[in-house]
Amino acid sequence: MDFGTAVDDSTAPDGVQVAILEAAAPRFSGGGGPVAGVFTDDVDDVMRWVLSLDRTCVPLHGPPGTGKTWMGAHIALALVKAGRRVGITAMSHSAIDNMLHELIEVFTDAGCIDQLHVARIGAKDSTPQHDAVQCVKDAKAVKADCNVVAGTTWAFSNKALRESPVDVLLIDEAGQLGIADALAASSAAGSVVLLGDPLQLPQVAKATHPGRSGVSVLEHILGEGVATVPPERGVFLSTTRRMHPDVCDFISQEIYEGRLAAHESCGLQRTAHGTGLRWLRATHSARSTESLEEAELVAEEIRRLIGSPWTDSDKSQRTLGIGDFMVVAPYNDQVRLMRRVFDADPALKGIKVGTVDKFQGQQAPVVFFTMTTSTSDDMPRGPGFLFSRNRLNVALSRAKCLAYVVCTDELLNSRAKSVEEMKLISTLCAAVDYAAARQA
Repeated sequence: MDFGTAVDDSTAPDGVQVAILEAAAPRFSGGGGPVAGVFTDDVDDVMRWVLSLDRTCVPLHGPPGTGKTWMGAHIALALVKAGRRVGITAMSHSAIDNMLHELIEVFTDAGCIDQLHVARIGAKDSTPQHDAVQCVKDAKAVKADCNVVAGTTWAFSNKALRESPVDVLLIDEAGQLGIADALAASSAAGSVVLLGDPLQLPQVAKATHPGRSGVSVLEHILGEGVATVPPERGVFLSTTRRMHPDVCDFISQEIYEGRLAAHESCGLQRTAHGTGLRWLRATHSARSTESLEEAELVAEEIRRLIGSPWTDSDKSQRTLGIGDFMVVAPYNDQVRLMRRVFDADPALKGIKVGTVDKFQGQQAPVVFFTMTTSTSDDMPRGPGFLFSRNRLNVALSRAKCLAYVVCTDELLNSRAKSVEEMKLISTLCAAVDYAAARQA
């Protein structure tokens, strides 16, 4: 409200809030910034220019498995060593604490853990229990000697932090954070770095917002129709250390404009049943939010795979066990059905099953995505949900080695009613075509 009033009165200072609102290009002081104005994903390069941020906002686009949190921790390391104060915020407490765990590891490896002094506002069970972390109730209790302040966007919009701002605020999960939230939190920061991926799950919205005011802050900064951040506007992390090239190639071409590549170590990952995408053709009708046919099809395939050899990226070898499988479903009804099917078989009990939302950020050697619905006429929420490119991206990119799409022929033959629906359906068809070619 304060910032909105200032904008309305034309009294808003030329700071990071205005830069975010205007989606302005990054600016730097003292001749700093990326070499020749082009951002790279080299960690030393990032740690250099982050010291020259000038009341600005820089996006850091991190696809699955590219080390976004690791890069964020190194940004904090560079700033703290330079005597700056860093803020860490996100939509969820788990994301905040995940960053703090990474911070402790990075500072320890760098031999300067004694320099890290964290004030964690509103600590949770997931908060690291470490001498470097001090848990405080609210922003008023943050001591002046704390060089890292971590809390929700609500904490950073508090008057106490606005009067004692951090030099740089790291916003994790920025692809799920609304513009208003980012503007409120950035009132307590000199500059902002946005860490996230707008091509994974979007922010949850419970209302209709005019124009593009309902998109995430990261989508807002990148601009309409821009899938990956241009090299002159921010950092794109281009190497995944999760997906085998046979999985990564599809994800890269269909989702990330061909800019994502697998680290060479990922090529060492393999199973006795191959690598890449697979299609399990399901046969059923009148299924909407649950399909016993697909549940049994997945169970049968896991029984075939379990106990077979698996080689990880570090060349270690073992057999596939319960913890090496992940089953993703679009609907909670299908999740519950899958759970019952697995629990009824002692050999499959304990296999991870959940919706796309539950598994974002996780990984497994083998992943199944059961589409569940028989035809487009049976969709309970329309094609925008089931055929979401972002959801397909999250589901398949959990896989280190093998990714299965489970669906009917009839679902693939859905008729599009708009150009957008055509894009959504074509992406799913591309996944199945890619899988079919590999299987052939």
